[in-house]
Amino acid sequence: MSDKIKDIVVTIVFLITIISLFLINVIKKDTDISIAERRKLATMPELTTKKLFDGTYFKSFDSYVTDQFVGRDTFRKIKIDIELSTKGEYNNLYMYDDYIVEEIFPLNTNSINNLTNKINYIKNTYLNNNSNIYYTIIPDKNYFVNKGNL
Repeated sequence: MSDKIKDIVVTIVFLITIISLFLINVIKKDTDISIAERRKLATMPELTTKKLFDGTYFKSFDSYVTDQFVGRDTFRKIKIDIELSTKGEYNNLYMYDDYIVEEIFPLNTNSINNLTNKINYIKNTYLNNNSNIYYTIIPDKNYFVNKGNL
């Protein structure tokens, strides 16, 4: 096959792919929520002259196209798999013996003091002096992984 024919075939395949993706995205019904991300997805923004000229329409449209792209969850999963396998972590999550676990940061004493002050305020304001207050932190799998016990 000559180079010219190869170039034409590659160009045709590329154009078919781009046009197909465009048509599928136009025809596809919008998804309301992303269960994997636990959030509402962007909807088609309303086109007004004000939004068009101040640039907010195109920012909203970009979010809409990104959120509603066909196969979005598959592409997200591929990205996460690549980052976990190359970097070893993704958004404070990392792989540990086929588990995805969250990285635990060092103990923040200011946070504990703040919680203690809030609990004491609630006790002094709303409870009588004979009331006992109990608080516990229940460890999850991340605690055991970071201790090397999983």
